[in-house]
Formats: sequence, C-alpha cells, structure tokens
Amino acid sequence: MLGIDKGLIYPIIRFLTLLWLSILLSHHGFAAVPSEKPNYSPKSFIFTKAQQQATLSRNKAKILEKDAAFIKERAQKALIEAAHVAADIEKLQTKIDIERHYLLQIDTMRRNERAELARQKQPLTRMAAALEQRSHYFSILSILKPDIMTDIVHIRGVIKALTPVIRQRSIESMNRLHTLNLLYQMRQQELDKIRQEQQLLDQKHQYFVNLAHEDQQQVDTLLSQAMYQEDKAIAVMEEAREKLRNSQNPKDLVPVCELPFVGWQLPAKGYLAPSSDQNELRIITEKGMVIMPPKAGIVLYAGNFRSYGQIVILRHENGFSSLLTGLTKLIVKTNDSVRIDQPLGYVGTGYSEIGFQIRHNDETVAMPSKNQFSHQGNSRLSCNFINEPPQENYNQKRTS
Repeated sequence: MLGIDKGLIYPIIRFLTLLWLSILLSHHGFAAVPSEKPNYSPKSFIFTKAQQQATLSRNKAKILEKDAAFIKERAQKALIEAAHVAADIEKLQTKIDIERHYLLQIDTMRRNERAELARQKQPLTRMAAALEQRSHYFSILSILKPDIMTDIVHIRGVIKALTPVIRQRSIESMNRLHTLNLLYQMRQQELDKIRQEQQLLDQKHQYFVNLAHEDQQQVDTLLSQAMYQEDKAIAVMEEAREKLRNSQNPKDLVPVCELPFVGWQLPAKGYLAPSSDQNELRIITEKGMVIMPPKAGIVLYAGNFRSYGQIVILRHENGFSSLLTGLTKLIVKTNDSVRIDQPLGYVGTGYSEIGFQIRHNDETVAMPSKNQFSHQGNSRLSCNFINEPPQENYNQKRTS
C-alpha cells in the first residue's frame, strides 16, 4: 500500500501518536518543565570539586581502615594462638621437669645398687685374694708342718661353699641394676620425645608471634595511610574554604551571636564561614577572641590534634559532648571542670576560624543553617559588638 514497507508502519504510527499527545498536553498546561540549569558559579565549582576530592580521600581512608581492621583481627587471632601454644609449652616443661626428677631418682637407685653389688662381692674377693697370696707361703710351711695342708683345704672348702651364695646375691643385684638401667633408658627416651615436641611448639609459637608482629606493622602502615587521606580531605576542604573566604564580600557574611539551643551558647561571636558539614559551625572570629565553653562540663581532651590545631573536647550532662577546633592557646587541660563563663582559650592575632560541633550519645547534632541565623534576628545591629571586618584584614591568616 502506497509502496511503504509494512515493517515501518508501526514505528511511524507510534511516533505520530506520541507527537499528538505532546501537542495535546501542551495545550492543557502540561508542557514539560525544563530541568533546572546547573549552578556553574565559581564558588559552587570550587566547593563541589573540593567535596568530591575530600569524599574520594575519605573513601580511601575508610578502605584502608577496613583493611587495617581485618589485619588487626588476624594479628589478634595470631596472638591468641601464640598464647595457646605458650600454654602447651609450659605443660611440656612441667612434664620435662617430672621426667628429670624421675631420672634423678633412678640414677640414685642405680648408684646405690652398684654400691650394694660391690659390697656383696667384697668378702669373696678378699678371701680369694688372701688365699692366692698365701698359697705359696702355705706350700713352704707344709714341709715344716704337715697339718697346715688341712687348714688350706678347710679354707678352700669354706670359699667354695660361700661362692654360690655370694654369686646368687650378686645376680639378684645385677638383675635389679639391669632393670634400673632399662627404666632409665625408657625415661630418657620419653624425655627426648617431650623435648622434641617442645622444640616444635617453640617454632610454632615464634611463627605466630612473628605473624602478629608483621600484621601489626602492616596495621600501623595502613592506619598511617588512612590518617594521611583524612588529613588530605581536611586540607582540601580548608583550601576550598580559604578560596571562598578570599572571594567573599564581608558585608554578605552572616553574623552569629546566639545559638538557638536552650542552655547553650556559642563558643565565640563572629561570622559564619562556608562549611560542607551541616553538623558543624565554622565561625570566623576577631583577633584575640576568647573562646568560651558552649555549656558547663568536663574537659575530656585539650591539646594539639593533627591539622585541627589546638582542640578541646567537653563532656556535658545528659549524654551531650562538644568539640572545638582551631584554637591558638589553651587555658584548660584534660579532666578540668569548666563553668559556662570560664574561658577555654584564645585565638591568634589575626582573623581565625573556629570549628564547633555538638554530639549526643555519640551522634552528631545538626547545627542551624545560615538562613536560620539570618532570620532569627541576629542582624549586624544586634551583633554590634562585632566590628566590620575590613576587606584588607578579613583574609589575613591567623598567627600564633
């Protein structure tokens, strides 16, 4: 029909149907809404790129930490095996001590038996030696005194009669001595066997100890690499914030004076700095600003920590805790109790940036956004204690 291939009929009909539906919907106000144009502003690009790089570094850090956790678990298992082997070695050492004690007893019995055997043979030996020594003397006397031969015959008869008795006793002692020698050999073989087993266990123990040591070294290396990636993520975001601050108009900054949480206060008055974390406030403060605790509590940690500068971690009541970073000088120390009006430390001589987080039961608490601060009445008039940051000084880096 009309020379049109039948295989093209259905695609043409479908195209015309979709075209008709599009025209119909557009006439009824259902025209497709074009997608929102992406924000390609320099500020957005800088922050988005930094977030991507930071996320990549944090993901690498998580992978490294996961690998470290796996190897650490393997190292712990190796140490457990080494402990079990060490316990077996101690048991074998106890057996060795027992066998040594048995060998010492058997050896003492052997020495006593040899002494007894020598004592039993001694009378016969002495009599035979005396008779042999005097045989020539008796032969000469027999010429002068014929009756002496009778004594010689009598003595030889006595020796002949005693010999079987002494020999029987000697055989019994020799049998006992032979038994003791066999027992000593058996105990010695058992001792050698235990020592060989102990030597194998020593090698096994050393293997597990070396394995745990090598794994621990690998864990330390992986954790060091993970920490480097985390520091890299922090550095990337800090660099992005620095670029944003350099391009920020000070008059557009939102001043913050109060924290909209009952019973809490801001650690410092200043201006909100850009932050990629909704659970963190970054406050630009004036030079020499005193940093106060957001709430009374106990100092869990106070000191320098990686690239965060001087930090303070506070524990508050009801499971709350807070973290402050970027201080230049600390007044408090770990385990100090602080009141809400007691200073924690100071910032440097230039404009500084303080990081502030709140956690509840180890979960971060969402902080107010820039818009919330803008609409809660914290205008420049209400924050008149804050001087207008001069353009030439606003981007000045803090110094210690």
